[in-house]
Amino acid sequence: MYFYPYGPFEIPRDKSRISEDKDNKKKFWQDVEAMEAGLSAACGCYIFTLRNKAWYIGSTNRQGFLGECFTIHKLYTYNKALSEYTSPGIPRLILIAKITETSRFSKASDGHRDIKYLEKMLIAHGLKRNPDLRNIKDTKILREMTLPGVINTPQGEASGKPVQFLKLVLGVR
Repeated sequence: MYFYPYGPFEIPRDKSRISEDKDNKKKFWQDVEAMEAGLSAACGCYIFTLRNKAWYIGSTNRQGFLGECFTIHKLYTYNKALSEYTSPGIPRLILIAKITETSRFSKASDGHRDIKYLEKMLIAHGLKRNPDLRNIKDTKILREMTLPGVINTPQGEASGKPVQFLKLVLGVR
């Protein structure tokens, strides 16, 4: 299982909202295809970013990025993140495509358990950097779980010898 990130791709806006204009979306996907032919039809994970932080992490199995990244629900989520900041920066999308053994993009289907697993891992990393990550599904346990030195470390609990050894063993900084 091999995945590779592409982008970031700047998402077109109409003032302070993600553009819903069909021509803007068409141009966006043309730019994606110009960078890497076939990428818009590939499956994998994607990350909506703003100010160098992940704000939403998703995956696509049954359809390619083109059919998944700008659905109504995703636009609502992206626009909500944009609306809550007075200087939002540039919204971007990172596409993380699954690559086959023959160096081609994996096609959409129902049989990609590895993509779902990768999505959960990316969400965990995204939450660590941005507690305001917009994902709801599969995040409750990650938001509530505590393991000093590894996840949601309470203040003052990262310095004990067992915690430091655990961090060393796991390669956690």
